[in-house]
Amino acid sequence: MRELVTRLGVEVSEKLLTQAITHRSYSYENGGIPTNERLEFLGDSVLGLVVTDELYRKNPDAEEGQLAKLRAAVDALEAIIGAIYVEHGIEKSGEVILQLFAPIIAASAELGEALDWKTSLTELVAGKNLGPIEYLIEQSGPDHDKSFSAKVKVGDLVFAHGVGKSKKEAEQKAASIAFQDLKQK
Repeated sequence: MRELVTRLGVEVSEKLLTQAITHRSYSYENGGIPTNERLEFLGDSVLGLVVTDELYRKNPDAEEGQLAKLRAAVDALEAIIGAIYVEHGIEKSGEVILQLFAPIIAASAELGEALDWKTSLTELVAGKNLGPIEYLIEQSGPDHDKSFSAKVKVGDLVFAHGVGKSKKEAEQKAASIAFQDLKQK
């Protein structure tokens, strides 16, 4: 706990910090001690507010959809943030969040279309009125080591092929290739 407090750079009572890291399953197995769910709920809002505010200020030309993608790219420690907020309020919570996430926030602004290739492809295809998008998925390998292959079909044309360990990964890779191909045309 002491190392966590040191890394956060803010004092949080041991009782509240213990609650912040107590999952429901652990609580159930140990007599119903308080869980992190309420703090996670609160911390999610605090984190969202601080990150959204920072992205809004640092990206004055970004549209709403782009800001939403940037915010989605930032990971969360909601319950711990909630605990810091309970003891110190929004100002200190904001300082901790920005300290923890400044590199991620800065990097996410550079990603552009790469934040979510499927969404970027959908927007591009809709803007060019190219027809519906369909992902054709194939899987191979044993259950413990599956591999997925995705092809992107736009209208009647098959544009790309992506491979990954999950359907989502394969689709994102295929969408990336299709996006770049269509953007050049």
